[in-house]
Amino acid sequence: MGGMGGAGGGRNARGAPTTTVPSPTQPLTALSAPASDVSLPSITIPARQAFSDFSVDVIYAALKFRGLLDTSGAINNLSGAQDIQIQSGGAWYDCINLYDAMLRVQANSEGPGDIIIGDIDISSYVSLVAGNSYAFQVDDALAAGADIEIQDAQMLLIIILN
Repeated sequence: MGGMGGAGGGRNARGAPTTTVPSPTQPLTALSAPASDVSLPSITIPARQAFSDFSVDVIYAALKFRGLLDTSGAINNLSGAQDIQIQSGGAWYDCINLYDAMLRVQANSEGPGDIIIGDIDISSYVSLVAGNSYAFQVDDALAAGADIEIQDAQMLLIIILN
């Protein structure tokens, strides 16, 4: 059976339909010192008939990025455990846990891109109604060095339906 259209779709190991809703790409996201909240790209739920044909089993958030750049002059990474959060109803909720020393990159160099998929079910915070928009942030983002730049960041909602 085919996917559900859009940026990604298909079926998971149990045969349940899945789909992915992406944000626009944000060219540069800088994590620095001192700690501060850092905005990530927002997601707006598109108009899709498929959402109304199924019930939601689980929704996960993911961060996808093309690469990392260090400009601090030293080996760099996250300093301490941090969280990516989603905003819903005016409140912020954790959706991806980041650990100490994650996003490691050599001094004054570029590192590869990746995708980090959260394991927190955020379906109680996300309503798949067309036009609903969800902001994301790294809460109290802190780089061990002066600066880690996340290049071409994109947030994703991974939706498993049943």
